[in-house]
Amino acid sequence: MSAATQTAAVMTALPDPATGQACDRDARPGRACSSVRGIALRVAALAAILLGLGWLMADRLAEIDGAALAAALAAAPLGTLLLAACLSALSHAAVSLYDPVSAPLAGVGLPLARLVTGGFVGSTVGQVLGFGLATGSLARWRMYAGAGVSAGQAVVLSGLVTAGFCTGLAGLTALLVLGHPATAARITGLGAGGLALAAAACLLALMAATMAAGRGRCLRISRRRVGLPGAVWVLRCTAVAAADVIPAAFALFVLMPAAHLPPLHDVVLVYLVALGAGLMTGAPGGIGLFETVLLLAFPTIPVTDMAASVLLYRVIYFGPAFVLALALLARGGRAEPRADAAVLPTHAAFLLDGGTRAEAALARLGDKCFHVAPAGDAVLMYGVQGRHWIVRGDPYGPPAAWGALMDSVETAARAAGARVANYKADARSLAFWRARG
Repeated sequence: MSAATQTAAVMTALPDPATGQACDRDARPGRACSSVRGIALRVAALAAILLGLGWLMADRLAEIDGAALAAALAAAPLGTLLLAACLSALSHAAVSLYDPVSAPLAGVGLPLARLVTGGFVGSTVGQVLGFGLATGSLARWRMYAGAGVSAGQAVVLSGLVTAGFCTGLAGLTALLVLGHPATAARITGLGAGGLALAAAACLLALMAATMAAGRGRCLRISRRRVGLPGAVWVLRCTAVAAADVIPAAFALFVLMPAAHLPPLHDVVLVYLVALGAGLMTGAPGGIGLFETVLLLAFPTIPVTDMAASVLLYRVIYFGPAFVLALALLARGGRAEPRADAAVLPTHAAFLLDGGTRAEAALARLGDKCFHVAPAGDAVLMYGVQGRHWIVRGDPYGPPAAWGALMDSVETAARAAGARVANYKADARSLAFWRARG
């Protein structure tokens, strides 16, 4: 299933968090059935791949001794486990940056802290549960829906994150192959010259695609037009991918048996290949193909010792991060404020209660954000929809204080990557709003 088809399928199937109903109003029964068939085919293909891998690796897997495996796990030094945990934490910190890098392209204008949190949750859930585009999209929508982000935006953002990670991973792998063609040849059994040419061609293709994308071209995904990112986005994704996968590879390296430890650059290169191969299957954590690549690439390491290293790596790398992601996901659907919305500010309460406009009572619904003028003499209420802060009516307070209030809220909106709009302004104040643009 292509990335675009997967995106369309997820956009059709995503339920509304409040009602549980599908929110894509343009979805038709035929498309829904097609989406279900597509997911079923992907699951069947994954099962076939895992069964095939098990059959191919049966001889090596039969060498694993249960008692020896348990002994290897118990013998792991505490210092090594702590070092692997620290390296894993560095990797997950970088994982959190994929969303801030791609959010502007998806039209998602949210504060950095919220994007970092949502990026960590979406990427971690997608990695652990598998089928990252679907599960990551659902997790991101859960995290961002309270700020007005639509299901479609969550899917587009997840698609961009996936594309950014794959782009960065491909570029890093090609650079490592160019730097160590002999290592790549020894691992793969292919010629060093051919591998170097293939790596160079991969880098040239990435550069050409980046240059073409930077010319204003668009990609259409399920009735949505998404601007193709340019060179800056590619460079940022590559930097984030490097900060993500290299510490993760180091975490696996320190957990491998010291008596059979291969060179570090060998482990990093094999890890990148194994990670990419595993994630292409859509399996949770790339399980199956990830282990297969590692076992084939390091035949001199005893299978039991290698299995213990991979098992420790999976527990340390995915375990704590997944628990934290689930905890954040459980509270992520709340409509969190972006400017004093958690509690009605004292000045806002005073100004709203002292007014004569009936719509002031909307402030008590708990779904509005508030912004108070620096002098405390005016306040406005607004809602967040995508990259817009939509002011509800005119500010409350003397008109002479509105200018300073709007200057303040517009500065805050720009800092969050958003724009200010107005809904249902009074006819007598149209001149003020027109003057504000």
